[in-house]
This record gives sequence, structure tokens and C-alpha cells, in this order.
Amino acid sequence: MTASADGVTLYAIDEVTGIVNWKTPALKGAGGSAATVGADGVYVTYDCQYYKFDTATGAPLWHADRGCSSGGGAHTPVYDRGNLYVRDDRESRDDWDVVVNAANGHIKQPMQTYATPAFWKNPAGGSLEFTRYNSYPFGNVYAANTRTGETVWSFSGDGHLSSAPIIVNDTLVVGSGTGELYLLDAATGEERWSTNVGAPIQFSGEQSCCETIYAGLGAGEDTLLIPASNLLAAYVSGKSRQVGDTRSPARISKKEKPEAKRLPAQRS
Repeated sequence: MTASADGVTLYAIDEVTGIVNWKTPALKGAGGSAATVGADGVYVTYDCQYYKFDTATGAPLWHADRGCSSGGGAHTPVYDRGNLYVRDDRESRDDWDVVVNAANGHIKQPMQTYATPAFWKNPAGGSLEFTRYNSYPFGNVYAANTRTGETVWSFSGDGHLSSAPIIVNDTLVVGSGTGELYLLDAATGEERWSTNVGAPIQFSGEQSCCETIYAGLGAGEDTLLIPASNLLAAYVSGKSRQVGDTRSPARISKKEKPEAKRLPAQRS
């Protein structure tokens, strides 16, 4: 995506050839939202302006205009089972963070969260939504039934939970501003494991308004990555390493020793 004084343009690019398959006209609104791909469309949400496009052609499917001028830039939305979870960067978060019907763009209900929500489908049936809110800027993690909205469990950790929660298989992962990292049973909230990564885990953010943008927690190929201030902590099969330069994370294999190793931050 590119932004200008006229708005934001969304591009669909072939990942093999780099050819632009389609692009949108300049969209109303501005902010740091990246595109989200759902079951039947591509979604972007900017301050007070939400859009859905056809994945193959880029044709506009709907546009929701909330009738406000500027919220400072919305965050990347989350798609789950026909719903779009939108965090609009307004002062009254209870009024402006909302759940949107992904089929037509109609607002279904408000949403309470200070970070990107995560979702998990219980193999035994039903699904849970995980949000972090309660006492800004820190908060508790709440697990709620996606059908009824009923709170199933909550977790406060050390009282300084800061990151957006993520789901890895059947485990919820969340970090703290004190550097604590927690792995919880997604179904019950029971703590499975915790450690201190050695530096504060910052708030996750995608906005382009600010000089410093902090990355969120990540997982893939049996590796859990935790950005923490000037460190990048990686955990694989019981082995861990802290890497000082977040621009050049070390590759970790199962052959490495299990002892944690921390390298000093590199400055250019």
C-alpha cells in the first residue's frame, strides 16, 4: 500500500512475478492498517473508514463510513469466521473498537481491547476470543465464548501484560512490560510455562504515525519469536537464545545447546 495527500492505494501483487494484478483508486482515510485476507475478500480499515475488496479482481464490495473526520489511523483488522474485528484509534475505545459483519460491513457490536485479538477453535467444540484490556496501558487477558460473549477465564500475570496475545496450537502466548513471557492453556487459562526474556516486551503496534513501531509476538516453523526492546528472544523445542540486533536474528536449529545466550545490542 502507498499513501499520499489524496488517500491510500491498495495493491495486489503476484508473489512470483511481482506483477501488479490490480490496485484500488485512492481510498478515503489514512493510517497504519495493513490488508487482511478473509474467506471471501480483502479488508483494510482506516480512521472511520472500512473497506472490503474482491480478492481476485480488486472490485469494491462494500465501504463503511462512520461519519467522522480522523481518528489518527486505525490498526490492521482481524478476520475470524465471518466477522471483522476493527480497532479504530479513537479516544473512546469502547465506542470505536467494533465487530463488523464481514459480509456487508454493518457494525454488530462494540469490542473492548487494547491489542489485536486472537482466536482459537476448541477441538471439543466452540471457539474463544482472546483480548487484552482492563487498565490501560496494561491489562488482563480475557477469554470469551465467541457465540455468547461470556467470559470463560481471565489472566493478569504480573499485572503488566503488554503484548497482543497470540495462539500457537492450543497455547496462548502473552508478554509483559517487565519482560515476563507466559504460555497458557488456551482452554482453561492455566499457566503452562513462564520465563523472563531479559528486557521489557513492548506494546504491539502497526501505526505509521509514530517514530518507533514495535513488532508483536510471532510464531512459525516450531519457533516462537519475542521482540523485547533491543533483544529478540527465540524459543525452539526447549532451547532459547536472545539476539541483540533485531535486524539480524540468529538461525536456531534443534542441534544447538539448550542454554540461553544473550548478545549485546549492536549499534550502527
